[in-house]
Amino acid sequence: MLLSSNFTVKQVLLQPHMVELLRPSLEQRSCCSTLLCSVEVMEETTGIVLQGAARTKLAFATAFRLEAPRSLKGAIPALADVGRKELRLLALEGLTDATNVGHILRVASAFGAAGVLCSADCCDALNPRAIRASHGHVFHMPIFRGDLPSALAELRSTFDVLTAAAVVQEGAKFLDEVRSLGPRWALVLGSEHFGVSDASREACDLLLKIRMANGVDSLNVVSSAGVLLHACVERVRLLSAFNAFCGLKGEILPERCESRLVKKRGVSSRQEGSVIQGNGEVRGKIRLSRTEAMRERRRGQRDMAILRCVRFLLGSAAVNSAWGASQEFPDPADYFVSQELSGVKPSFKLSATLGDHMVLQRAPASAVVWGFAAEGTEVTATFKGAMYSSKAGKDGIWRVHLEPTAAGRGPYAIAFFASTGEEASLADVLFGDVYVCGGQSNMQFSMQANENAAAYIKEADSFPDIRLFTVGQKTSSVVPLVDLQTVLQNWSFASSKSISNGDGFGYFSAVCWFFGKGVYKGLGGKVPIGLVSSNWGGTRDEQWMSPSTSLPCGHNSTGELYNAMIVPFTVGPMAVTGFTWYQGESDLGGDPKQPDSNNNYTCTQAAMIQQWRREFQVPEAFFGVVLLSTWHPGTQADNILLAQLRDQQVASGDSLPNFAYATNADHGAGDNIHPIYKQYPGARLANAALALVYNQALTWRSPSYASARATASGEVMVWLEHVTDAGLLLKEAPNARTAGDCLALNRQVADTCAWAALQFDDAARSWVNASVALGDDKMTMLLKATLPAGARSIIASSYGWGAIPLMSVYRADLDNQDGQLPVLGWNRPLVSDTAAVLRKREDGLVTLVFV
Repeated sequence: MLLSSNFTVKQVLLQPHMVELLRPSLEQRSCCSTLLCSVEVMEETTGIVLQGAARTKLAFATAFRLEAPRSLKGAIPALADVGRKELRLLALEGLTDATNVGHILRVASAFGAAGVLCSADCCDALNPRAIRASHGHVFHMPIFRGDLPSALAELRSTFDVLTAAAVVQEGAKFLDEVRSLGPRWALVLGSEHFGVSDASREACDLLLKIRMANGVDSLNVVSSAGVLLHACVERVRLLSAFNAFCGLKGEILPERCESRLVKKRGVSSRQEGSVIQGNGEVRGKIRLSRTEAMRERRRGQRDMAILRCVRFLLGSAAVNSAWGASQEFPDPADYFVSQELSGVKPSFKLSATLGDHMVLQRAPASAVVWGFAAEGTEVTATFKGAMYSSKAGKDGIWRVHLEPTAAGRGPYAIAFFASTGEEASLADVLFGDVYVCGGQSNMQFSMQANENAAAYIKEADSFPDIRLFTVGQKTSSVVPLVDLQTVLQNWSFASSKSISNGDGFGYFSAVCWFFGKGVYKGLGGKVPIGLVSSNWGGTRDEQWMSPSTSLPCGHNSTGELYNAMIVPFTVGPMAVTGFTWYQGESDLGGDPKQPDSNNNYTCTQAAMIQQWRREFQVPEAFFGVVLLSTWHPGTQADNILLAQLRDQQVASGDSLPNFAYATNADHGAGDNIHPIYKQYPGARLANAALALVYNQALTWRSPSYASARATASGEVMVWLEHVTDAGLLLKEAPNARTAGDCLALNRQVADTCAWAALQFDDAARSWVNASVALGDDKMTMLLKATLPAGARSIIASSYGWGAIPLMSVYRADLDNQDGQLPVLGWNRPLVSDTAAVLRKREDGLVTLVFV
């Protein structure tokens, strides 16, 4: 990006393999000098060390900083183009986080911004962190820096630019309420703490805000930038299209478009598109042929469809009246669709997420029960001798917050009485802890298909206080639904009948069951457990979150599964303790050398977790994910992507509290993407929940790579994190029994099976399989391999880094139990001259301290 910009480049430091790729750009930069060196020299010189494939892209350049023009017109060349009809600008005020500024510059570039205005107190866009976050787009983005209120006033008066500030205050308009928005506009964003200043607000034509669900008061400034820029671009495009169709010019006004359409096409407010009704219909004194009649009918249907779109934009009471609606027509931008829009009449009923035999969240939470009724309907609930009152709002939803109730008593009954004379009830209700289990087919995978299914299914009769609910998979929606449209399994107490319907992908989820059973037993059988299984095979992560949540991660999803299968639980919301998640197979893909591979899974998984926690109103709820198991995804690059995806799954724990993982990579089924050994990840997730949620003294993390050092020729010592006093032990790799002929598989596609390996500094940078032993302290691993010809030293190590990891090193505690933990796979370069010591923490974990 820097080489193709207007900056004067002085020197470039490259790895030799980059020369051919960058040759055209370098030849255009005859004045700059190019230096070549190995990545090891580069790391030693600069002190910057990258991991994995990112090392192959490490390069440096120095350039003269351009002196920013002081005038607005000089800084942003697009303003000098007087004939330019479309102009998009972004203005930043008071942003001090360099990473946020960099991300926003990248977002601005993605949506075609012609320039960015920065206030004098805004972070420098050429800050190294901003440059890195922008992926170099800062070098191509014209930037003005100066007094922002004055610049905004100049945009309005001199350059005919509409200015709009993003705020959260009263009086601001939602973007879908804006009736006039031209193609030349500037969007102003303030800091998350102070927002947009009063002076800048006064210099703006509009104050805008983002429509969000209840309980969410603001978004991160990067998310806000993406949402608003996308919304503005689409708003202008749609309104312009309507005006073009109606033959209007100038100001974009859908009201005028409707009026013009009615006059021009003869489409009345009450017509439903049936302009022509059959062969030879008489219109006035003209009799039409069948062909002409069909042509007119299609034109009338098209016109009516466009007219409906215009009315959606208007959202006015007059339009609702013209449609003959008996009550307020729903706003399509509302977070929840109304019952009228979803085809559900506003009659009194309980939410489909509730039912007899269910578990409600125990104290200290106040469980919520809810349902639907016509607006104004009064609802009275009776529970434990007390009465609770509620009233259905405009959205047709009523809610009752029950008294916090401890586990260990019951069962309870709850009765509901509507002022319309209708009644409903819930029977055999227990209070305990509720968990939602989501994902794709490996979470859907049922007990019927698991190893030793008959014994496990029979065992379920011993756990009637574990209650089960399975969402149906016959509904997806591009708009959020207030209630479930399909239910596969209503709330049921666990038994040999309710835990399996005989379908390998029916009910009940094996991972969810083993997790719930482990938590229940870990709590001594004293706390009922409610398990909600909501999953759909072959789905991607971004389908399980709202479009505004997935957008900053680079996705344009409709959130169709989130809308249909998760949102209905958030209407109350249902009080929960936490979530488990097994998904990611459908996101595999991309370039393993790019940081956003696998559909940018590092971003999407974390974004989804945050949204689920937010919408369920449990901001630090337990969230446990299963690291993907084995299969043959196809190419060598795909094998590496699968290993990287497991690392991406773990990465959410770097930024989110109460996050846990449980690997299933050691108990795979070769090329079968659906292994039958779900008891292992279920038990591991249960131990994680017992530690994080219930503060039990369990160390749930798998040992993972911390550091390594060459200790002899062809020998590397590896230090690990999360090893207990019991140390490590060697076992036969479980995958060795199911993988097939690994040597033959690797001859066909490299890195299908993955043992330990060492990489050497010979000309081919050879990877050689290594033997694995334990250090004398039983807390470290010793990898040994024979040096290939021409090699002098080891430059990297790996373990289980492929599609089928042959994992043979485990924590010694929990030996022969389902919850025993293997060492996770890695692929890391050796960093020389790093001293390390092991320090024991108070909780018994051994951690690495660099000195």
